[in-house]
Amino acid sequence: MNKKILSFDGGGIRGVISLTFLKNLEKDTTISISQKADLIAGTSTGSIIAAALGVGMTPDEILDFYTSMNQKIFKAKEGIDHFLSLKAKYSSQNLYQALEQAFSSKGFDPQTPLNKLPKQLVIPTTSLDDKELKRWRTQILTSDSEISLIDAMMESTAAPTFFPSYNDHVDGGMAANDPSLVAYSIADGAKALLSFGTGYTAYNISKGEDWGTLSWILDLSQKSQASKTPLLTMLFDVQDQLPGQLCALLLKKQYLRLNFQLSKSVSLSAVSEISSLIQETENYIKKHSAEWKTYCKWVESRFG
Repeated sequence: MNKKILSFDGGGIRGVISLTFLKNLEKDTTISISQKADLIAGTSTGSIIAAALGVGMTPDEILDFYTSMNQKIFKAKEGIDHFLSLKAKYSSQNLYQALEQAFSSKGFDPQTPLNKLPKQLVIPTTSLDDKELKRWRTQILTSDSEISLIDAMMESTAAPTFFPSYNDHVDGGMAANDPSLVAYSIADGAKALLSFGTGYTAYNISKGEDWGTLSWILDLSQKSQASKTPLLTMLFDVQDQLPGQLCALLLKKQYLRLNFQLSKSVSLSAVSEISSLIQETENYIKKHSAEWKTYCKWVESRFG
């Protein structure tokens, strides 16, 4: 099968980066890329983008509701210190209501099951209570599933420490933050796979660094350019890059990944940074105009 695939990473509010990339690609190529796609995959915040595109929303429409929706979602519970709290920082009820309102306002019933949608979707989640294996595992929700669209999004966006688990599931980004490889395996062949990142922060550890257990878990010295939790950051960073590396090997010129290094670290819930992230993405496109033109030609030859 020569399917055209779109893939959207997780990354909280940084999902506006993916949307800004897509918006500019559609503007510069005059192609409605999401309508041309046969399959759309998304993890966590990417699942919201994938779902919205899958029911016919445009990147502009999604950016509009995305900005206002995140203001409602990322409202911390009063009197709770996130680091010391034994509970999730944000309410899943706020997330559910925001998603329900966003999709209903566009005339779409978010209770529609995945197998009744007009577009094929792939949404990774993480099961906390697998009845057969008795262990945590990645669960891939596809268009064969009878789960409702809103429940699929809620499961995939339930980021640990940020939101409570939902139906015994948490964020699909635990194993498939970049769902491109998952999408490719389900599509059973691809004419084109266009993957959208949500920006990344540069980390490194000085050559010859001799760290013990505590330093790897919590780097209090901050002598290196690593994060405050280097081991955890490394585990997520490495697994996040693997799908793209494998897709590049498997698909070669049929694969394109759009992502860039951010000027600073931005939290998944930093709502105040939404405008600056959009602007930083626009600036990246302008600064790399020659490279951007090759991306547009790639899209035109495969989605045109």
